[in-house]
Amino acid sequence: MIFMKYNKINEYINNSIIVLGNDVNSFLTSYSLKTRYPDKEIYHLNIKDSKSESLVNSVFLDDNWIKKFKFKNNFTKSEYQIKNFYDINNESYDNKINCYKENTINFIQTLKDKCIEIGVKVDEGFIRDYQHILGNTTDPFYSNLFNDNSFVSLKFDNLKETKNIHAGFFIDCLGDKSFFFDDDYFDRNTHTANSINLNVKYNQYSKLLPNDMMLSATYKNKDNKTGSVCEARPEGILYRYYDKDLVYLRYYFAENYVTKHIVTDLLKKEFDLKDIKIHRNINCQREYNNYFNVFALGRTVGNFENIICDDGLITQRILIDFVELFKHKQISVYTKKQYNEYVKEIFDEYANLTSLHYALTTRDDSRYWQDRLNENYEIDFKKLGRVSLRETIRYFKRWVMILKI
Repeated sequence: MIFMKYNKINEYINNSIIVLGNDVNSFLTSYSLKTRYPDKEIYHLNIKDSKSESLVNSVFLDDNWIKKFKFKNNFTKSEYQIKNFYDINNESYDNKINCYKENTINFIQTLKDKCIEIGVKVDEGFIRDYQHILGNTTDPFYSNLFNDNSFVSLKFDNLKETKNIHAGFFIDCLGDKSFFFDDDYFDRNTHTANSINLNVKYNQYSKLLPNDMMLSATYKNKDNKTGSVCEARPEGILYRYYDKDLVYLRYYFAENYVTKHIVTDLLKKEFDLKDIKIHRNINCQREYNNYFNVFALGRTVGNFENIICDDGLITQRILIDFVELFKHKQISVYTKKQYNEYVKEIFDEYANLTSLHYALTTRDDSRYWQDRLNENYEIDFKKLGRVSLRETIRYFKRWVMILKI
């Protein structure tokens, strides 16, 4: 009878998944998992003291994700343009991304409501501690759980009660200051939990993409413009999303060409900026995105500048296959290794496609662009087999070179 009870406990734990995060990527994950597995317990823990900043301001939806997870929305499609990569005065082109006229805050609420509607358990508060098994355990309580070091529960405080939430799998969508993948999550002044002491470093795509820093800010939308635009500037890339009253601005640049102070001063002269922040870990991917029974998604894995995609779009692309890992109660070491390679391939694909916008330019109005002309980018066209280059090539009008490759 006792053994039967342990089996039931293990079955319950293995059918439970905890998703950590406050952003679009995290709620996309919870929604996708619950839609695919309505009988599994999906806990979405909204972490109130997350140190990561949300960089997504507009909504991009992937048609394949919408179809697989039967996501219904009544958002209005919006315009997304790319300008000035070819030269200073060239015409822009529409990127073939489904950009919707809805800002991130509203979309997060929409996703949250849909998650609750289909049975996701959403809670908000603070992580106080965690529990995990060290090696193969002889304790029959967990004898059926995993065959490696495994995280079992989180002690979660929602300011009403502190409870241990058990799960067989954990998905960290907290971003570049994550709970499971960084070693500086906890504020020692307010938390009693020990740090996991894991620090999975980022690999930069420096041979494909020149920018390594980003400035984010907002300013008033005085012209009542709509849509999104990505514009190449003399010293970097300016991305703007026009919301009702605000414009969300991001400027991607390379620190070895221009300092953050110069970029800030230049943009302040042009726009009445508010909430200015400087971000590192741009155009990068972590060395690995899973270990034990923990997986990373969203900006916890990495991110790119917003030329042809955003991290929400990449997350949807990954989720289509990611959810299939949980068909069974255990995931083998080999499967996790292959999944890590799969995610790396997707990031490599977007990195190579983004790099084309620099490699094909003929701009020479600054040292930044002159160096782009003289750089031999290591673009791997084999990684672009699933991507349509029609719009990109039409924009650059460099058919002969591409067709010969």
